[in-house]
Amino acid sequence: MAGAIRAGKRGSARCALDAIGIKKGDLVADVGAGVGYFTWRMSERVGPTGKVYANDIQPRMLEQLKKNIASRGLTNVVPVLGAEDDPKLPAAGWIWSCW
Repeated sequence: MAGAIRAGKRGSARCALDAIGIKKGDLVADVGAGVGYFTWRMSERVGPTGKVYANDIQPRMLEQLKKNIASRGLTNVVPVLGAEDDPKLPAAGWIWSCW
């Protein structure tokens, strides 16, 4: 399959974000963000004029995500504690990302 994204390959995160079409200034949600593997990559991609809502249902994951984001000096990430049946994200024009 030409253009397929293969897990574990170098650059696969970049390829995934390219495939989704995330660009500077976008408003995106990383649903199931965990500790932020894709969140920080999205943050860098959308830049200071964009925003990333990093959603997870596990408080401990979000606490680690906050530390990881702070250590990278990223200011455009909003951690959001969701529920199994509700991501608790604001209504907006989204580019969704579920990993």
